[in-house]
Amino acid sequence: MGNLQRLAQENRIELTRRVNTRVDRAKTCAELVTDIQATRLTLKRRKYHLKELQELAVSCNVDIRAAERKKIKGWAGKPKGLFQVLWETGWIDPELPRSKYNKAGKKGRDFDENSKLKPEIAHLILTNLMASCPDFAVEKSDLERLADKLGCVVRFAAKDHCEIVGEGVQSGQWFSKKIHHHLPITKKCYLDVFTKSVKNYLPQVTPERAIRFSSRHHCRKFMLPYQ
Repeated sequence: MGNLQRLAQENRIELTRRVNTRVDRAKTCAELVTDIQATRLTLKRRKYHLKELQELAVSCNVDIRAAERKKIKGWAGKPKGLFQVLWETGWIDPELPRSKYNKAGKKGRDFDENSKLKPEIAHLILTNLMASCPDFAVEKSDLERLADKLGCVVRFAAKDHCEIVGEGVQSGQWFSKKIHHHLPITKKCYLDVFTKSVKNYLPQVTPERAIRFSSRHHCRKFMLPYQ
């Protein structure tokens, strides 16, 4: 018995199981290919549509339907949703119907003119409730724990938006990419050669270039939408 099955049984969580009831279903493409190849018929193409495989199977007297035991899916190994986590931690009012709760709120109805969540609806928005949980808001990530051990500070910004710092970081990235694109293919083929090439052209983004990049007007414009 695996760890998942043991934990599910100890906590009385339903596992996925099969019952004796038989269900009839259409065979998948992979099943049809296997059955057709078993008849010693050579398939001329690598990929076929399901309808094409079904026509080939019928011509080879291969059944395109399969009967199997019915599968009843359980909850073991499945991720919990926002509603379930908030229910278990006591943030859901049992007297309110579930339809009253909303995941992130509706634009224009649940937000004011400053795009802030209205106080009278905040207790019904799941993402706002989750953000209000002390154990969620105060919990440190693995990266923050590592930074604490090293004596560093981690500041999170929007993903894939290095221009948010407004110091020409994005321009420096573009400049290094430009150098990389002009390298001959012989300097990109093998890992050791590629690593050496990267180490050679990254230092070309010098402090003088970084200052020149940050002085450009568009760097400030990049910052404004994230204020």
